Amino acid sequence: MNEKQLTAAADSANRISAIVAMVAVMLIFGFTFIAIKVALREIRPFTLALLRFCIASAILLSLLGFARRAIELRKGLPWGRLGLMGLIGVTVFFPLQNLGLVYTSASEASLILGSIPILTAGLSALFLKERLTLSRAIGVLVSGAGVALVVLESGGGAGRGSLLGNFLILAAALAWSLYTIIGRGVSQQMPHIVVSAFSTLAGTVALVPFAAYECWRYGFGPISSQTWLAVLFLGIVASASTFFLYNYALTRLEAGEAGVYVNLAPIVTVVGGALFLGESLSVCQLLGGAFVLAGVYLAGRRGLS
Repeated sequence: MNEKQLTAAADSANRISAIVAMVAVMLIFGFTFIAIKVALREIRPFTLALLRFCIASAILLSLLGFARRAIELRKGLPWGRLGLMGLIGVTVFFPLQNLGLVYTSASEASLILGSIPILTAGLSALFLKERLTLSRAIGVLVSGAGVALVVLESGGGAGRGSLLGNFLILAAALAWSLYTIIGRGVSQQMPHIVVSAFSTLAGTVALVPFAAYECWRYGFGPISSQTWLAVLFLGIVASASTFFLYNYALTRLEAGEAGVYVNLAPIVTVVGGALFLGESLSVCQLLGGAFVLAGVYLAGRRGLS
């Protein structure tokens, strides 16, 4: 193989590894909604976010410490952008998500977050000048239609989310889209463990006053072992590992394409919500899930421009 072929093979391998990382993140995200609903029975939204990211920050900073010899930390790190990523991706997104889940179902919340690809693709084209190819545009529209189909067919009982909860989840979707846009530029400039560790730490510190107010206002009651298990899952698996994998994927995928994979999470949550929380799962939701998968496939294709 000549040098050009070797480079192409390496690029293909990097792309595949990034896609695998992104799919793994979305599978974890899908079950995250179930864990949040369980934890919110005994812990308030900001306090839950703080507990979750204290664990995540400790893990990421430990990993950064182990890898420090292999990573050259420059003095000129973009601390402002890392801090902004932490504020948007941790301090804003996760409390909004938690607050929304107080009022709406896990299934419906995850499906509303399917609007992230549409928002991310539009913001990527606007701010990053990423080209919106025909296949990606069709994929975003198809997956968005699938999300709309599932949200409109909300089912009965636990499937009916309030307007307030849905609005909070939609606001969270916008926050994550902005995080993806900012993270795309930063993740290309430095190792993803650096981005994950420092942005998560910044967001965690900013959560402290809000969680402190919650504990002062409402108290911090006895917590069951089931809830602590949910918190540990959120901190170790759903935060530390996903932030690491997500920022890794952003180094090899365009932000608009990366955003589309977010639509895999709702499928996992809808199934998990039906199995573990008793939330409704209709034929219309299954059809919408199929549209989401089709959109992800179309958006990931290359060649149509």
